Amino acid sequence: MIKQSQPPPAPTSRTQLDLAEDPFTNKQLATSSPYSPSVLSQPATRHPIRKLQIVVRPLPSVMFTVSVTNAFYVSIGHLLQTLHQSMQTRVSEEDWARLAQWEQHDIAKAFYDRCEASADYYGTLYNGVTYIDLLCGETTFQGDR
Repeated sequence: MIKQSQPPPAPTSRTQLDLAEDPFTNKQLATSSPYSPSVLSQPATRHPIRKLQIVVRPLPSVMFTVSVTNAFYVSIGHLLQTLHQSMQTRVSEEDWARLAQWEQHDIAKAFYDRCEASADYYGTLYNGVTYIDLLCGETTFQGDR
């Protein structure tokens, strides 16, 4: 009996993006080569849509809407830019009050960690807790293409 060897798996490219950073800065594009203009212009969903809503957990009342008026569909670029901009929004006092105490603790830790990592500690501190802090430091997502 002859054993046949399995072909090696097809190579995949890893895509990675940090939502805390602007996806269109040179640093992001230089470190994330899959984000070429042709990739950024592709539909963000399998079936192209003109509007997309993203709910922020743990605050279901907070939704980010990505919609287009001058294009046929929401592109990867539209989605990334809207996510980045939306995550910079300051958390309101009302939203903060809706969080459980343990959530407030975890989010406050992420906020102070972000302040410490910032080149402008006091500027970041002054701007307050933003939606990016709700991710508790888990701001990078990645996947295979």
